[in-house]
Amino acid sequence: MKIFSLKTLLFLFITFSVTVINAYSQVDTDYEKQSWIMGFFNWRLNEKWVFNQDIAYQHSLESPTFTRILTRAQINRQITGMFSLHGGLNLILKMYEVDDNAIEIRPWLGAKLRWPYFWRFNFSQYLRFEQKFEHTLVANDWENNFRVRYKISSNIPINHSALKDKTLYGLIAYEFLSYSFGDDIRFTSAAAHRFDLGLGYRQNTKTRYEAMLLAFNSRDELTGVRQFGKIPAK
Repeated sequence: MKIFSLKTLLFLFITFSVTVINAYSQVDTDYEKQSWIMGFFNWRLNEKWVFNQDIAYQHSLESPTFTRILTRAQINRQITGMFSLHGGLNLILKMYEVDDNAIEIRPWLGAKLRWPYFWRFNFSQYLRFEQKFEHTLVANDWENNFRVRYKISSNIPINHSALKDKTLYGLIAYEFLSYSFGDDIRFTSAAAHRFDLGLGYRQNTKTRYEAMLLAFNSRDELTGVRQFGKIPAK
């Protein structure tokens, strides 16, 4: 099987997206304006297995500055038409102007259930367990934390009764993240509650275009809104 065929390379090019975010940051220092460059790459190995690779570059647009480089590998195993298992590993390099640089390692396991269905709503429920390890370079110490993530979302077809090729659809989602276990890690990168609202277009089975508005409430009671566009393919 030729993974890096011309079709695959074209597919990788299409799935690449550039993001500009204007948001409240969720780290200790108030970084309100950030720029992101993100890429989403998918390889369907067969009918049961899918491999995903994401890369991201994040940089603050205000002083004091910070930069993050992230790579995330994920493998998905389809168990039934409604249920799948997921596993992956995140590696994040964090570089700060005023704080100690750090490396974060984040292995995780998750499960997704596509249920319930009614009218044009097609809900997906996702439960994920993450273990975060952070190593500060100058202080040369390790901190860790365990996180539970739950998300429920749905695509809502607009111009067709079901999600098929050439379909315009709406997106809604709610996500809850818990940091109830383990030691606190200083540079928390996720919110406690997040709401997504967006609009998408499915061109075919491999390519979708989505624009989303995200609103979140973080652990330290800051609230903000950020916008981004992405081109995932499934």
